Amino acid sequence: MLERYNKPVKFYGLSLIIPWVLWFIVAYISHISSQNATLEIIKIVLGIAGLMAPVFVAAYFFLTDHELLEDLKQRIFNIREFNILYLIITFLMIPLSIIIAQLISLLFGHDLSQFYISGKPSFTS
Repeated sequence: MLERYNKPVKFYGLSLIIPWVLWFIVAYISHISSQNATLEIIKIVLGIAGLMAPVFVAAYFFLTDHELLEDLKQRIFNIREFNILYLIITFLMIPLSIIIAQLISLLFGHDLSQFYISGKPSFTS
């Protein structure tokens, strides 16, 4: 079955090109001097579409190959081969990588205030 997953260059190429094209369009639109609600909606939609593009590319590959789709279903819904370790790693990977990144930044001279939780989410947080 592994030989069916034979399009890594196409997948990663499309997964990189499509989001960047959409995000460059958003960047261009954001520099238009007369902003209005319609442009804001367009920027939001294109930005989210850019984030979701790799999912859509993967869905395209799975939906156009019946054997790949069946393999995906079997991998997702086969509880007998479920490994709890992978679930734990999945949920801990993002918070741990953020904490490790902040600890590394301490080594480069940033202060401890970066660990303060302000209660006001921002883009950087």
